Amino acid sequence: MEKRLAATTASANLVLEEIPGLMDRVTDLLAREFPASTPSQAYAAFAPLVSVDAAANTRMVHLVQVVLDELHTAIAKMQALERWIQLLVPRVADGNNFGVEVQKSVQLQISASRTALQKAWDGMTDYYWQRATAFEKFAAKSSKETTNTVTTTAEEGGNDGDSNKKSVVGAEKVTQTGAAPLADLVSYVAAVDVKWYFNLQRTLESVGDHYAFTLDAVEKNNAKIKLPRGHGERGMSMF
Repeated sequence: MEKRLAATTASANLVLEEIPGLMDRVTDLLAREFPASTPSQAYAAFAPLVSVDAAANTRMVHLVQVVLDELHTAIAKMQALERWIQLLVPRVADGNNFGVEVQKSVQLQISASRTALQKAWDGMTDYYWQRATAFEKFAAKSSKETTNTVTTTAEEGGNDGDSNKKSVVGAEKVTQTGAAPLADLVSYVAAVDVKWYFNLQRTLESVGDHYAFTLDAVEKNNAKIKLPRGHGERGMSMF
C-alpha cells in the first residue's frame, strides 16, 4: 500500500498545482462564452433562431459541451483529492483525534463539492429534453410514402418464343404539415434557451467556486491532512 499511497499523493499534489490554472480557465470561459449579462440580451439573441423546422440552437449546444467538459474535469480532480485524504487516515486510537477530525472535515467538504458537481452533470441532459418538449407543440411534421407499381407486358411469337416484360414505376409522396406557430410558443422556446444559458453560466461559476473552496481548505489544513496526529504515523487504513 505504500506504493499506492505514493502514487495517490503524487496525483493529489499535481491536482493542487493545477487548480489555480483551472480556476483561471473557468474565468476566461465565463468572459468569452457568456457575453450576455441580462436575460433580455440573451432573449434578443435566441428568439430569432426559433422556427417551425425545430432547428437546434447551435450556440447553446456548444455551451452545454463547454460546461460538461469543465464538470468532467472538476469531478475527476475532486475524486483524486478524496482518495488521497482517505489513504492518509490513520488507524483508530483513543485520544489525540483532533487532527483526524480536521482531516475528515476537509475530506467531507471535498466530497460535498464532488457530489454537487456530479448532480449538475446528471442534470445537463434536461436542456435537450425541455427544448424538445417545447418544440413538439408546434414544430412542422412531415411524412413520406413510397409506392411501386409493377406492370407486366406479354409478347407472343418471335424467334425466342413468347416472353413477358416487367416494368416497375416508383412514386414518392412527401406530406408536410404545419401552421404559423403561436407567438407565445416561440417565446417559450426562446425562454427555455435563456433559462439554460444562465443555468450553464452559474454552473460554470460553481465549478470555479468549488476549486477555490477545495484549494483553500487543503492549504489551510495541509499539516493536519498529512499528519493528523502530529507525528510520523501515516494511515492507509481506517482500522
